[in-house]
Amino acid sequence: MPNYAKLVSCFQSLPDPAEESHVLSPSEVKKVHPLLRVDDIYGGVYSPGDGTIDPTSICNAYAKAAKKYGGGVYENVAATWTEIILHLDDILYDIRSDIRCIIS
Repeated sequence: MPNYAKLVSCFQSLPDPAEESHVLSPSEVKKVHPLLRVDDIYGGVYSPGDGTIDPTSICNAYAKAAKKYGGGVYENVAATWTEIILHLDDILYDIRSDIRCIIS
């Protein structure tokens, strides 16, 4: 958590910080997000102005983007191997399932 405290301090020292951020203890995290299990964390960083998105919306957005760029949506298929490769300005994904290579 000391590294997170340094990060928050760095953000707050900017001439015009975009927003406030706070380092939270596990109990404080629980107050902000009551549905989270906090017995296995040291704490968190909370920025009240950050946005949130619900899981359905993000899945729909990913599916739309996959179709737009020639991918597809495969249901009830286990991903048996995945690798994320960072390459200069791009992030390349290699995802394989038990039936085929999905993205490579």
